[in-house]
Amino acid sequence: MDFQGFSNRIRELGTAFEDYTKRRESLFQQNWNRQTDALSISRAGADTNEQLKDAYDELHARLGELCAEYLVMKERERARELVGLYPDLLRQLTNHLGWSVRGVRSKSDETYLMRGLAAISLGDLRTDVRDLLQALGHAYISCYRAGVPMSVPLARVAEISSSIPRGPGTTSTRELLLNFEESAHFKSAVSPMMR
Repeated sequence: MDFQGFSNRIRELGTAFEDYTKRRESLFQQNWNRQTDALSISRAGADTNEQLKDAYDELHARLGELCAEYLVMKERERARELVGLYPDLLRQLTNHLGWSVRGVRSKSDETYLMRGLAAISLGDLRTDVRDLLQALGHAYISCYRAGVPMSVPLARVAEISSSIPRGPGTTSTRELLLNFEESAHFKSAVSPMMR
């Protein structure tokens, strides 16, 4: 696998997500009636999401292909560093887990889950960890309902993830994935949904 080719695809996707973000912001402004109540803002967001659904799906399909490459490549540390250069792409990595899990309907669909978890590994805890925990929780519940256990995929992706904490008093991506099922978030927000 050619890292230069991977690097070029990351750059192209980073630029595409930047363009998508600008377009989304512009459409939101057009859709918003300037009322500040939650319903008006929510409607504007929903209308914008509907207008951009095809573009969003196309970008995430491309991101899924990159995540598949990441799962088997040797230069993962370089890949994680490279993704950090593209803030709009970086922010979409957590969303990619949710997008990928929509395709999980049975054990044979585990590939989608692995790609979504690879996106989390690529992001390497550089976005809000609370959003990440929430995304992992939603994915876990969706997979549970589809009869697809997440324990083994979590461990497999943890193995290829960074073991270096992002800062003092923080955890690494590897630790977060390995220990997700023992986390306070899992016990309070995920486990009760599985009863």
